[in-house]
Amino acid sequence: MIGVLTTCQQMNDAAWRRPDMRNIAAGIRADGIGCLVGGLLGVPGMSASPSLVSIEKTTGATSRIIAWSIAFWLVVLSCLPRFAGLIVNMPHPVMAAALFFNGSLMLVAGVQIIASRPITLRASLIVGLSTLAALTVPVYPDFYRSLPDLTRQFFGSMISMAVVVAVPLNALFLLGTWRYSRLRLGAGSGPTTAASFDAFFERQVKEWKIPAEDAIRIRSVVDAAIEDVATNANGPVEIELGSDSFDLVVALRYSGNLPPLPDVCPRKTMVEEQSFVSGLSGYLSGLHADRIERSAKGEECEIRLLFRM
Repeated sequence: MIGVLTTCQQMNDAAWRRPDMRNIAAGIRADGIGCLVGGLLGVPGMSASPSLVSIEKTTGATSRIIAWSIAFWLVVLSCLPRFAGLIVNMPHPVMAAALFFNGSLMLVAGVQIIASRPITLRASLIVGLSTLAALTVPVYPDFYRSLPDLTRQFFGSMISMAVVVAVPLNALFLLGTWRYSRLRLGAGSGPTTAASFDAFFERQVKEWKIPAEDAIRIRSVVDAAIEDVATNANGPVEIELGSDSFDLVVALRYSGNLPPLPDVCPRKTMVEEQSFVSGLSGYLSGLHADRIERSAKGEECEIRLLFRM
């Protein structure tokens, strides 16, 4: 289900780079509600069909207007049992051709999702071990049939076997993935300027292998934030960078006042509002952080900028 929804996101977003988990969570809830309603009515549950998603990807027809019209005709045809009989009695060669066609598209879509992020050593182990574990199901069927009946829901198919291996490995390999580096601007290290951060950030870009496009965006936003913070700080500014190859967090800590930064990227309709104009040259040029968090305890202030890579 997650793979199907991720494929849908790829089709509808030319700038797609990683799965939107909030959107995926909403899709899974909708799928669960459909199955729940089907169970209450005593009919098969409803869920997103991988074969239909592959057809959408081939034709490029992903408009919701098409979905509503198809849903209308499905309601009408559900009152005609003989029409369902035509689909059930479809010739086997036609069904096999459709299966191979849709299966090939979904297979390639899965590979694209895997390769959409850098394949690190940890990712290679997760993909390799889960794939090999899944292949043992058809290779050693007698062994898995000899296991207790309660384990069949976990080891009864290649997909479930891959999930059982991949999820724990992914959780395990997430430990220790965050790397941190710190810089102190002002006081004995010189004035609090964006140029001082740029030299430090260039070293981290090479060490952490941050993509060039993301590095330009991050540096532009942080430079603008440093200039705003410098006018509100009563002393040195401590900058902490943290990255796990997927996200990069920049934390600015100092004593003083919080600058007037928004918590999210402003929409175009907000550009003319005075509260979003001050100190937003980077935002108005299309450069922004994915999330901004601000906090203050007395004069101790902290600004956290989250960038999704």
